[in-house]
Amino acid sequence: MPNPLHNSNADPLLARVQAHLTAHNLWRSDAHLLVAVSGGTDSLALLHMLWQLREQGWFQLHVAHFDHQLRGAQSAAEAVFVAETATAWGLPITVGTANLPSQLRPGINKAAAARAARYRFLATLAAQLPAAAVLLAHHADDQAETVLLHLLHGAGSAGLRGMHVATAWAAWGRPYLPDATAPLAATGPVLLRPLLDTSRAELEAYCIQHQLDPRHDPSNDDQRAIRNRIRHHLLPILASYNPQISAALQRTAELLRDDYAYIQRQLDQHWTTLATVYPAAVHFDAAHWHALDPTLQRYALRRAAAQLTPTQLSLAQIKAGCAATTHATGTQHALGANLILRVEHGRIVISDPRQPMAIWHAPTPLPQLAHAPLPVPVPSQLQMAPYWQLTTELLPPSADLPPPSAGELYLAAEQITAPLWLRWRQAGDRLSIGHGTRRVQDLLVDAKVPRTLRTYLPLLWLGERLIWVVGVRADPHVLAQPHSPQILRVRVTPTARSDATMPKEAE
Repeated sequence: MPNPLHNSNADPLLARVQAHLTAHNLWRSDAHLLVAVSGGTDSLALLHMLWQLREQGWFQLHVAHFDHQLRGAQSAAEAVFVAETATAWGLPITVGTANLPSQLRPGINKAAAARAARYRFLATLAAQLPAAAVLLAHHADDQAETVLLHLLHGAGSAGLRGMHVATAWAAWGRPYLPDATAPLAATGPVLLRPLLDTSRAELEAYCIQHQLDPRHDPSNDDQRAIRNRIRHHLLPILASYNPQISAALQRTAELLRDDYAYIQRQLDQHWTTLATVYPAAVHFDAAHWHALDPTLQRYALRRAAAQLTPTQLSLAQIKAGCAATTHATGTQHALGANLILRVEHGRIVISDPRQPMAIWHAPTPLPQLAHAPLPVPVPSQLQMAPYWQLTTELLPPSADLPPPSAGELYLAAEQITAPLWLRWRQAGDRLSIGHGTRRVQDLLVDAKVPRTLRTYLPLLWLGERLIWVVGVRADPHVLAQPHSPQILRVRVTPTARSDATMPKEAE
């Protein structure tokens, strides 16, 4: 194994990497850097540069390698090579692995699945160390390929701006962490690409100069992958028109990053009044949304999706989602990346329907019931679901009783001759309205209750008799009168989030 140099000024690439570390406040003794190393030319060169810079006694360095098990014995041998290299250079290393082939199903993009598994590993390890930064070896030619790939897919500035030199934790790492590691994830390391202004040719020359022996991944030669066809065919053709095509695409990405940043600043001025962000949903104020310029609508929808999934939506998906917001109340649109967009009264909701708890991750305009059946003692204070509480209380007679409201009911206590309990709506449920009965389904339609809130809307029963479709209408025969000897007040109020969860049978 070659000995490291000790003079960072001897190599312009070392000076370039050192400049990036300094610019991001990482050139310090307490900075713990996690570097992702596959064993290929780019990452091995980056590791070697960091190893040399570390010899000056500044930052701490930890190596990370991830084996997707996509190439059997060859990828296992690469893991051994990286581990042996790190050990020989006196560096700690963590090797992660996942049997990705067993997880792939028809329709799943292998490259996207591999990327998600790799980033999940890096994010978890970075949070556990904890690291000040995670370093990747993407370079200028990778950037050119990325810009062309997005251009071929018809991307706007969000895609054509390419990769960033630095990406904040909230954008790259937090979305990949499982809930179990959430306490580790409030803040996290920046994702840094210090070679983004360095060409592949420079890195190949660096490895030759320093007698490094990188591994070769044959999947990079697979012409079925569009990125490989861009690398081996399209870029050489474009280079025949402009030998500096990679640099030209890099400049284009920089210009579009500036444009993108400006649009984001404009969106920031609307965001706090436009959007309410919850752990599993984003709500847009409908009036504010429809007043936005179409450009800001597209970027607002993209930002909302990014709050819920690390998978980026395509421009076509974003445009289709924006178009769906002009449809009638009740419209539900498959946005992509497993997200659903719903048009509701006064708001537009983006959520992930795969999460059975999605409706509990944000306050709802009408009460919801997380467990059923739920007995209602008297007196009592019950948490029906996150954000919703039911209280029963006996009161003395009163000549000045308020009329029933959406959230409060005054019952004649002497008529409570059977247990009170709550459950969800079932087919055939009917409520007495004074001059006959009506189907609960019809009452909900008349009250314009959104479909998404009907399934878990609580119904209050007195034995086998329905007396209140909570928040909608009550049976007038059980209401307290001024001459009632005792009054039972039933009140439903919104609260802060609790730990109530939806039962298994409700999923």
